[in-house]
Amino acid sequence: MTVIDYIPTKHEGPEPEVEDFLISSGFGIYIPQMFTEQFEKRDEIPDWAWETCKKGPINKDDSGTDNYDYWDAWTEILDKWEYFCYEGYGCTYRYFLEQDGDLRLMRQFVSQELD
Repeated sequence: MTVIDYIPTKHEGPEPEVEDFLISSGFGIYIPQMFTEQFEKRDEIPDWAWETCKKGPINKDDSGTDNYDYWDAWTEILDKWEYFCYEGYGCTYRYFLEQDGDLRLMRQFVSQELD
C-alpha cells in the first residue's frame, strides 16, 4: 500500500472548498465571541486567546473600554484552529476556519491511501 501525503498550509495545495457557513458577517465585531461561545476549543488554541474572545470586544466592567487583545486573540484562533478527518476511500481532509466577512469552515484534501 502506498500513501500519498501532502499537508498543505492555508495558501498552498489543492484548492480548499467551503464546507459550511458558520456565522454571518452581519454579526460584525461579535463573530469571535459567538464562535468561542458556540464551538469547542481545540488543543492548539492558547487559553488566553480563547478566553479573550469569549469576553467579547468590550470590557464588561464599569469602564466600557475596548478589549484591546480581542483582535490579536481572534487572529491566533483563525491561524491555529484546524482538525484532520479520515472520510473513507483512504482520503484525509483538513478542516480550518476562514473569515472574509462571513466565518466559514473550509475543507481541503490532504492525502489518499492507494492500494
